[in-house]
Amino acid sequence: MKYLVYSILFFSFISCHSKKEKSSMGMSIDSLSVLNIDITITENTLDNLDRYFDLDSIVVLSAQSLVGEIQRTLVADDRIFILDNLPKITCFDMQGNLVYEINTQGGGPEEFGTIVDFGLDEDTEILWLYDSLKRRLSAYDMKTGCYQYSISASYIAPTRIAIDKGSFFFHTPDHYNYATCPEMHYSLFYSVTGKRIDGRYFPHDEIAEYMFGYGGGDPFYYNEGQILYIRDFGNVVYRLSAKGEIVPLYNISIPDPLPLELVKEKPNPMKLVKSQYSWLLSECYVCDNVLNFAFSKGGSYYWGLYDLKENRMIHVGKDQMETAFLIDMAFDGIYKESFFSVISSQVIVWKKEKFPDLIPDKLHLLSEEDNPVVVFYKVNAARKSKVDDNTARMQ
Repeated sequence: MKYLVYSILFFSFISCHSKKEKSSMGMSIDSLSVLNIDITITENTLDNLDRYFDLDSIVVLSAQSLVGEIQRTLVADDRIFILDNLPKITCFDMQGNLVYEINTQGGGPEEFGTIVDFGLDEDTEILWLYDSLKRRLSAYDMKTGCYQYSISASYIAPTRIAIDKGSFFFHTPDHYNYATCPEMHYSLFYSVTGKRIDGRYFPHDEIAEYMFGYGGGDPFYYNEGQILYIRDFGNVVYRLSAKGEIVPLYNISIPDPLPLELVKEKPNPMKLVKSQYSWLLSECYVCDNVLNFAFSKGGSYYWGLYDLKENRMIHVGKDQMETAFLIDMAFDGIYKESFFSVISSQVIVWKKEKFPDLIPDKLHLLSEEDNPVVVFYKVNAARKSKVDDNTARMQ
């Protein structure tokens, strides 16, 4: 999802780290085994998708609590958790019924100032959110949404967070908030408890000095038991672990990649948006040996699907709206060995007008004012090897 670069106002609140923290951690991917994936645009493979995936279920979210612009969606423990830009976190069950809201914005001790990001610790049944105004990590009961306690996070000002088995990862793409603290000039930080930094990765370079305020996506992707991570302007997909281990998995070579030398020149953001270069790799999820990803090219949002078992492309294109397949831009996550897609009611209305006979009946009553719909797809194992040969020939 899109995010904006944080205000320089944070600068006055950030201080350098205590000498008690562990030394910086570095790593090299050169000696590690990484799967190289070369991508080309297929476009004409879009019609194959309804043969490659089986529609598993559709969850129409109750309009009892209207959702704003979605920042992150997680599905766990038969619940759907949505962070929007209002900001609030809304929890629905798998029938679409409202379970609770975390919507207590204010100055009180159990209220939040704003929500930058959130994550789930299923082992302890805690929902964690990062509050950038109060500079803290706040814990809520996953089942009820009730506030539990908070941890000070005054030592860092991340743009995104991720939680893995009680450990924390913080994404800090630039160091404008810590100009005089070189130990903070890293893109990724790790904390065992959330109370201090225990590891740092990927030192900032000239790329980090480019404050690009358009798009960017979320660097963390939850993949049922593991978290994947992509650096800003990066093509390598890393796996993170609760022990602080960073393992590179995939090097995705998208077509006409953005030259990093151009980024170092700090061009006008719209120049990059309108260029024919490919960049902003995002939405990396792996389910049943199918890799889902997305990227930007020529001002358009491309959706990609790659068969990791057969080493071939399934689809790479930009015309998701030109099909009855229930997708908005790309798959948005994984739950119980299914991909899921969060689709706005506006997209549903458009698709049911264009493909009235192909859209499920339960969606025909939706209006543009309704909440999004969450659609779950499973990979059709029996049909994967029978996908149109055009895909294989275009590799």
